[in-house]
Amino acid sequence: MKDDLRPTVAAQLTGGLVRMQEDAARAKPHALALRAALRLGVRGSFGATARADAALLGVVRVPVDDDGQPPPFDARLGRLLDDASLVAGLVAATRVRVYAPVTPDGAPSARSRRSLGRDLRTIKARRPTASDDLLTAMLRAGREQLPRHLRRALSLMADDGAGVDVYALVMDLDHWDADDHWVQKRWAYHFWSQLEARDRNTDQQEETA
Repeated sequence: MKDDLRPTVAAQLTGGLVRMQEDAARAKPHALALRAALRLGVRGSFGATARADAALLGVVRVPVDDDGQPPPFDARLGRLLDDASLVAGLVAATRVRVYAPVTPDGAPSARSRRSLGRDLRTIKARRPTASDDLLTAMLRAGREQLPRHLRRALSLMADDGAGVDVYALVMDLDHWDADDHWVQKRWAYHFWSQLEARDRNTDQQEETA
């Protein structure tokens, strides 16, 4: 599998979910059907629900090799599709707002790269106890327990009108079980660091981008 496939898939998923949400808000039938199918992805991993799998691969176009064939299905590609299916399913189920792409290819620029810790921080002022408890639970969770905590977090964020960076989340899930817990540390730093003014300025810039 190509080394750069995860960023490509994360970018495609971001753009596809933004378009789905925009079209669903206008009650376009194809977007409503796509959202309903993707929502089934929260029930299990890729390969568990045919409708969710087909919907995901309609949004995410896996790059073909030089011979025109898709890359061979291996453990790494399987994990990537699991992660993409989970994130797409969570967005569809919770209807949390997805940050719009800020580059032509749909990938957030390096300067605007967020994390779920920072995304969750946007509701901390209104829900200090709930947001603290949620992040604490996620930081302690293994990969198998993480989806249920993510669903609670994204549901709470959706209720408050907060948004999620799908690109960053798909990328971070790849390293959740790393020995150095780098992703968990980064989420904790973004959530608990006292950078309110910078957060507000950056959020305002991204909202108007």
